[in-house]
Amino acid sequence: MQEAIQRRGASARPLLTVSALLTLLGAAGLIVPGVVQQFRWVTPVAATFTAGLLLMSMLFHIKCREKPKLFVNIAFFAFAVFVAHGRWLLVR
Repeated sequence: MQEAIQRRGASARPLLTVSALLTLLGAAGLIVPGVVQQFRWVTPVAATFTAGLLLMSMLFHIKCREKPKLFVNIAFFAFAVFVAHGRWLLVR
């Protein structure tokens, strides 16, 4: 991460902070509705936003030329889309 901050300059730190906070909110949105057995519509919405966040993260890794991390994001993106689609079918 330090390498990415050095390459992108001062604009990288706020971007990474926002990304980390949105990831935590997305994780809570995926887990909490199943635990409390309410607000099940939140899970597919959180998975969709997590997939969007992962797409933006992929663009960041491409700009920083970090190809190994890009493949991890692609795998997580596919999983988030799978969860969003599967949960959306259950909620309807």
